[in-house]
Amino acid sequence: VGAWLEKEGFNAEWQKAFSDNEIDGEALKLLKDPSVLDDMQIPKQVGTRLKFWQKLDRIVPLDELGSSSTLSAAIPVQQEPMAAAPAYSPDSTMTGTQTLVMPVSVEEAAKMA
Repeated sequence: VGAWLEKEGFNAEWQKAFSDNEIDGEALKLLKDPSVLDDMQIPKQVGTRLKFWQKLDRIVPLDELGSSSTLSAAIPVQQEPMAAAPAYSPDSTMTGTQTLVMPVSVEEAAKMA
C-alpha cells in the first residue's frame, strides 16, 4: 500500500499513517468510511482526500467490496468507467417523487436505459 500511495503522489505522512495503522491491500479494500482517515490522523486537505477516494475507486471496484481476494497495490486492477444511472424526471403522475442518483458502471447504466 505504501508503494501505491507513493506512486499516486501521496506524501510520506500518508504512507506512515497507513503503515502505522496496518492498512494492507485487504484492509484498503474495506476502507470506505471517510471518518477513518480522521482516526488515522491523515492530513485534512479536502482536495487531497478527494483524489485519494478517486484513486482508490479505480483499484477497488464497487462490486469487489467484501470479497476475500487480496488487492495487489503494485498492480492496480482496471475498472470500467463510471456513469450516473439514468435520472428519472417526475411527471404529472409522479408528483413529490425524489430522484436518487447512484454511481454505476457504464454497462449497468446501459441496462437501465
